[in-house]
Amino acid sequence: MRNLILMVFSIAVAIHEMECLQKYAFPIAENGCRISCVPLQDDDLCIDYCQKRGAEDAVCLAEGSSCLCFDAPDTMITWDEATSKCQYWNENSVKFLV
Repeated sequence: MRNLILMVFSIAVAIHEMECLQKYAFPIAENGCRISCVPLQDDDLCIDYCQKRGAEDAVCLAEGSSCLCFDAPDTMITWDEATSKCQYWNENSVKFLV
C-alpha cells in the first residue's frame, strides 16, 4: 500500500513539474515590440502567428492588447520587460504579420 501511495505521489509531482515547464511568452517583431492585437477579435490571427513559429496555441490577451503564445519554443524571440526598448508597438498589428 505504501508503494502505491509513493508511486501516485511521484506521478502527481512529475505532472505538476511538466505543467510548470510550459512557456507562456509574448512574441516580438523586428522592432522589439510585442505583437499587438484586438482582444476578442484577433484570437485566430494570434493562434496562426504563434503556431507558424512553433507554439502550441495562443490568445489575444486583453491586458496589453498583445498576442500571447502558449508552449512557445525556446527558439522563439520573445518580449522581456527588463530589456525592452520598444517605442512603436502600435505598428505591430498581427493583421499585417500573418
